Amino acid sequence: MNEQELKAYCDPGMVTKRWIDKHVAGSALCAPSNLYATAAFTHKILSEGITGCLVECGVYMGAHPAAMSYVCQTVGKSRKIWLFDSFEGIAERGEEDDTPRIAHLKHGDFRCSIKKVRENLIEWGIDVKVMRFAEGWFHETVPLAQVGAIALLRLDADLYESTRICMQHLYNKVVAGGFVVVDDWNYRGVQKAVRDVVGEIPQLLKVPGTECHFWRKERVIR
Repeated sequence: MNEQELKAYCDPGMVTKRWIDKHVAGSALCAPSNLYATAAFTHKILSEGITGCLVECGVYMGAHPAAMSYVCQTVGKSRKIWLFDSFEGIAERGEEDDTPRIAHLKHGDFRCSIKKVRENLIEWGIDVKVMRFAEGWFHETVPLAQVGAIALLRLDADLYESTRICMQHLYNKVVAGGFVVVDDWNYRGVQKAVRDVVGEIPQLLKVPGTECHFWRKERVIR
């Protein structure tokens, strides 16, 4: 798949992009194209009838869950959306995260309270009744969560151990054809965590204009 084809694959359409730009892009740490891709993948899941819920690990201010929910509301198909986060910022770095790329990250950075996330979602017109908030550090919440089948697993965990826990406990719940999205693929610890759980990935693709990478489980994208 060349760059032009990838751009088209990650494009949710002009109406959705305008909504993202107007409402949520300013509350995200990523480029708008990253949010566009989240919306595009959600739309593909719904249009193709891929079963399962939508999961975000590392929520910050709620922009990506909002994009997921907006697409569901627009299409008229409800999906449960899980939001895993400590809501206390980034966890402590470990040995696997010893890289200059994340030297600037400190414990507690990018903190956003669960109250503020709820307020954001309501302000953006998102139905919070479909949201399932799992508040706490990943090692406390992810192994115990009754998530069920997953159609979209999105990881924005920044660190090796945080990413490893999410992959270890959630990846086997991703259904065939489901999307796995790793926001921080430029971080060595994150790459190692993913490969420590699943090995090499047959078709790993990059969202154009970002460091975000994705693949579809047991399916080749053409």
